[in-house]
Amino acid sequence: MAFDKTLILERWETPCSDAKGLFIVRLIEEEGLTFCVRDDEYEYAFKFDSFGPYQVADEAFLEAYQIDVVEYRASANSTKNALGWTCLVSNSLWEKSFNEGLMHHIYFQEGLQHYSIQTWDSCLDILAPQAPVISISRLTDKK
Repeated sequence: MAFDKTLILERWETPCSDAKGLFIVRLIEEEGLTFCVRDDEYEYAFKFDSFGPYQVADEAFLEAYQIDVVEYRASANSTKNALGWTCLVSNSLWEKSFNEGLMHHIYFQEGLQHYSIQTWDSCLDILAPQAPVISISRLTDKK
């Protein structure tokens, strides 16, 4: 998984794709998987009802992570062809490390997409058959 230079990253348009910066809030695996991130004003909850393998890398592991964080952040801040904080991943060695026969022919016959949600202090990589439902709430409403 670490130093995976074969990745193909494609912009995944979400409400927080172009946020100035995102931070992890929580990860809940109950009735699906919900990964919550926030910026200065909003919290974004990515709810995957059905999902395959996933992993969360925190800042202690980001240096050895599959996406070169420096390049990723540079592209997130670039105005030309910016990926943003959320992307679709193709040709991932991590995704290929799972038994494709089990994953694609038995458990997820409709196929899986590799989703990646990057923050300053973490990153979620998840294989899921469809995009999550994304809900947005204002931080001031949570107090």
